[in-house]
This record gives sequence, C-alpha cells and structure tokens, in this order.
Amino acid sequence: QENGAVRKKYFSTKTTAETWANLRRRTALGFGTAASLTDEERSAILELRSPLAQVGLSARQALNFAISHHQQLQQSVPVSHLVQEFLREKRDSGASIRYSQDLRSRLGRFEKAFGERLVVSISSVEIETWLRGLKLSPVSQNNFRRHLVGLFNSAKRRNYCESNPAEAVPTAKTIRKAVGILTPKESETLLGVASEGIRPVIALGLFAGVRMEELERLTWNHVRLSNGFITIPAEHAKTAKRRLIPIRDNLRRWLEKAPSRAGAVWPSKGRELLREAKLKAGFGQNQRSKAKENRMESQKPLTPWRNNALRHSFASYHLAKYKNANELALEMGHSDTNLIFQHYRELVHPSDADDYWGLVPP
Repeated sequence: QENGAVRKKYFSTKTTAETWANLRRRTALGFGTAASLTDEERSAILELRSPLAQVGLSARQALNFAISHHQQLQQSVPVSHLVQEFLREKRDSGASIRYSQDLRSRLGRFEKAFGERLVVSISSVEIETWLRGLKLSPVSQNNFRRHLVGLFNSAKRRNYCESNPAEAVPTAKTIRKAVGILTPKESETLLGVASEGIRPVIALGLFAGVRMEELERLTWNHVRLSNGFITIPAEHAKTAKRRLIPIRDNLRRWLEKAPSRAGAVWPSKGRELLREAKLKAGFGQNQRSKAKENRMESQKPLTPWRNNALRHSFASYHLAKYKNANELALEMGHSDTNLIFQHYRELVHPSDADDYWGLVPP
C-alpha cells in the first residue's frame, strides 16, 4: 500500500523484486504503518494537522519541540535554587563583600517574587513587568536588570534554560545628571569643622578618592606615609582588585595631624561624627532628611549633601589639575577612562583645582 491505496510493482528480475521487498519490510518495521497507530494517536494527528500547518510546523517538528521542552522542564530548577547557586558561585570566585551584599539584596527580592517557579518558565515579559512595578529610578532598574542577566546566564550554563529572558528586557532610559562636588571653600569648611577623629577619613575621601565603604574597612597599615601610597586591598575594593593611590603633599599634611595612626582609620561612631561634620558645615544628609534637620538646626538652612561628593570632588579636581585620565582611572579603580570622561571632564576650572589641591591644615 502507498498512501492507503494498493499498488502493483513489476520487476525485470526476481533478485530486484526481492531486494525491493526486503527494503519495504525494513521500512515498515522501522517506521510502522498506519495500522500500528492507536485510534487516539491517529485522531490527534488529524486534529493537529491544520493548526500545525497554520504555524508552518510539521508533526515531526512539533513532536521534537515538545520532547525538548519536556526535557528542559525536567532539567530546570526553582528560581530559589538558582539564586543560592549563583550567590555561592560569586562568593567562591572572590566577589567583594560590597558586591555580594548588593547582589544578595537585589536577587533576594526577585527570589521572593519568583522563588517557587521553574527557571525555564520565566519570561522576559514577566521580568519587565516586575522590574517596572518596583517603582525604582531608571538607574536602579538597570542595575537590577544587569544582575538578572548574570543570574540567567548562569542558568544557561547549567542547562536550566535555553535562552536568557533578562537579556530581552529593554533597559530603562536614564537622564545623566552632573555629579555633585564640593567647592574648594566647602571642602575647607568641612575639614575645619570636623572632629579630629573623622578628619582623616574626610581627607582621604577628598584627596585620594577612597570610597566610603572602603574607608570603613581601611587600617593605618594600608596608609603608608613612609612609602607615599595608600593600598586598597582586593577584598575591600568594590571591583575586588587591589589598587595603589599616591599620597599627595596636601593629603600627607592632613594625615600627619591624625591623633593616632594605628588600627582602623574609621573611628568609633564614625557615621555619627561624619554627620555632625556635615551639619556644622551646613549640609544635610540628603533631600528627604533635610526638613527634619532644618527643624533641628532652624537657625540656618541646610544644603542637601551631594551623593559621593568626596570621591566626585577628588576626581573632578584631579582631572582639572593633572589632565591625566588614565592615571585617574587607575587611582579610582576603573577599568577604563569612559566614566572619567562622562562624569568629570571640564567640570571645574583649573584655577579652582589649584585652590583645592592647595588646601592644607592651618
């Protein structure tokens, strides 16, 4: 039979006929016949023929896809399992404490929303809807997205999913704002009103660009006046890479005034001392706390503190003074000069830079 009809074939020799018959027999054994299908199987094939044709798939293609998808479901794991594996992977690869904490916080929120779901079942639309629903700034949304891309890339390597749904989520549009820095006069005032315990911390932020979270873990063994360098250990750095920062002349003079150069650089109750110094210099912590602090210090209005003002000031005045973006990138722990030019180029006048780097103790 061919296509349900009986057909006769004729051959010139008996050998040719037997060869053809054997081939047909093997084919029937390998693929079966219509009679070998159950009524349910035949009915399913007939029912699916039209919808499969509409989407341009053959029965074989549809079957292969179904088998592959089922195997993927069997190999996949819950999101909660993936998150814990990913955090462990980053920790074992030497990620910095700060990065690990940020990663755990962000992925923890994602795990809370999707923890019981299989990784393979998460779609890009669901991720985008969840991200937008967080009501965060565009920058924060993009930070979340970046971590999720890393999470699902890890899932792909483990064969928990075939594609990365987070990559298909569009980034949120951001409007780049100018970084906030202190003027030379504001810097002088802040150093002048700060208590002697917190003053070295402020000086290291202003004149070495050390990140606040790095300052909180720095010891005086890392600040070597004898060789003229500050060492930021890899385990303290945001990028998990060791870097050296030169101690320039004005910074050296501030550090020489430190009441003690042993143990931790960050003093006891350092955050409170830093807040007090800002208040005395006329700064509030941030916009949200400004009203409360204004009531506390009603005799004078407070200027909102600019985010990362110490480090941003260092970078801006460094570039204006020394005009060496590569050197600045190394001192700040950047892998290239892109951020340097995006944020700090032509932000301050060279004459202001001279005043800034001329700030020394009275």
